[in-house]
Amino acid sequence: MSGGRLVPFADGPDVPAHGDFPAPVGRQPVRALGTADQITISRHLKAPEVRAFMNEAPLADLRDPSTPGPTAASDDGRSGQSWLVDVVARRGNERRAASAAGRDIYAVTAPLVAEAAVRILAGRTLPSGAASGMRTPGEVLDAEDFLSCLADITWSRR
Repeated sequence: MSGGRLVPFADGPDVPAHGDFPAPVGRQPVRALGTADQITISRHLKAPEVRAFMNEAPLADLRDPSTPGPTAASDDGRSGQSWLVDVVARRGNERRAASAAGRDIYAVTAPLVAEAAVRILAGRTLPSGAASGMRTPGEVLDAEDFLSCLADITWSRR
């Protein structure tokens, strides 16, 4: 998203080759990636540009036919794979960042959807969430409160 519009991503000198992620991930080579997040974030933040990057290791795993599928690491069937989403916002020289992490990203989707549904049906939404029409989670739910109630997700600001 750039200037409020969805535009093709252009490589250039301002495109990072590496991302600095919180420990234990650290510095990783990254690739530009189009995601729905670029559209949803731009609906509730007045950001002139929203770009997404992903570290290359999982992309290489997906391309490698010898990469095994996830296996259960516990009795509940969840895999031991970990995930990390890191968000960095910049305005001039000011920088803010937050990250969320957990285990088995596919096992996180159902609790997220269920918790959001419970909050919406109970009327526990942000004032802008009461408006009619399509809304993104960021427009409807208080992010800190929402993430804090989910047992298998840890998050922090820095």
